[in-house]
Parts: sequence; C-alpha cells; structure tokens
Amino acid sequence: MKKKFFLMIALLVIGATGASAQTVWGLRFGASSYTEKVTVEGLSLDLKSVGVEIGPVFYYLFKNNLYLNSGAMLGIQISGAGDYEKVYQLDSYQNFLVDIPVYLGIKIPVGSSNTVSLFGQAGPYFGYCFSTNDIINDALRPFQSGLGIMGGVNVKRFKFELGYKYGLTNFMKVDPVSSKLTSLFLGVSFVF
Repeated sequence: MKKKFFLMIALLVIGATGASAQTVWGLRFGASSYTEKVTVEGLSLDLKSVGVEIGPVFYYLFKNNLYLNSGAMLGIQISGAGDYEKVYQLDSYQNFLVDIPVYLGIKIPVGSSNTVSLFGQAGPYFGYCFSTNDIINDALRPFQSGLGIMGGVNVKRFKFELGYKYGLTNFMKVDPVSSKLTSLFLGVSFVF
C-alpha cells in the first residue's frame, strides 16, 4: 500500500513538471482544527484536536480563470489529555497525515489592477495517516479520502485561505468502532 501511495505522489510530480509552462508552484502553511467523530454501537463522541499543515502546492492554470490545485500537504494532529485519554486511554495523541488535494478552482478578479482576486475551489483529497503511538497504529486504517472546499483572497503572490475537509473513509479498522476525521484550515500560501 505504501508503494502505491508514493507512486501516486511521483506521478503527480511528473505530471505537473510536464506541464510547467502553465503551472505555478507555491508553499502553504496554516493551522487546523480537527474533529474526529468516533461511533461505537450507536454512541457518538466528537474528539477535538489542533494541528498544523505545511507543504508544496501547485496550480495548473486553465483558461477563463479556472485552475487545478494540488500538492502534498503534511498535517500534524496534536491532542493532549481529555476526551482522547478517555477513548484511547493515552496521555497524548499525535497523528501525521499526508494529503494530496485535487481541487478545481476559479479565480474572480477584483478591480482592474488584477493584483487582488477572490477564489473558490473544491474537490476530493487522498491521504495517508500514521500515528506516533503504537496502540493507535495497530487500529488505524492509514489510507484516507474525503472532500474539501476552500475559499479566500489572492493578494499579489499571497493566498489567504479558509478551508474545510470532510473525511469519507472510516479511520479505524477495529469493529465496531467507526471514526471519521474532519478539519477546518486557516492558512496562507505563497506562490513563486
């Protein structure tokens, strides 16, 4: 499974490099608020945690202000004691997530100078999750997928972003536990 994941990243990079004349590269950084919805035999609990997200992004530009946004984002989900301690019987909880978004977006210029624009984008994401805790690793289903939406403002080379990701895959492989991860992201991208 890991080989397939790294092959997917390699193909993404090769494909983007081949289209470099119409591709803009950048770097994204921001903070995330995670909610893990854990369901066991009809009982639900929302576990909250925070994290950061950083990674390279690229924008493949089409005509009429349409573009494709992708990249390889490293997210670090961190939680101290609290609900996680009750559910997983741990003092702390930390996950590393690598997500590859495939978002279709549109840019809407504001004014005539073309230095400021609004944007909106949405689409699927695919990812891999691994934990630093062996108890969680044994119960974790590492490959993830979901849907994301993001919007914000472009100011020259900066993108100020607000996004939301909704996990579609069950995070845990232990029956009867079901767990899905969502996140709210606030960040900034710089394009080269």
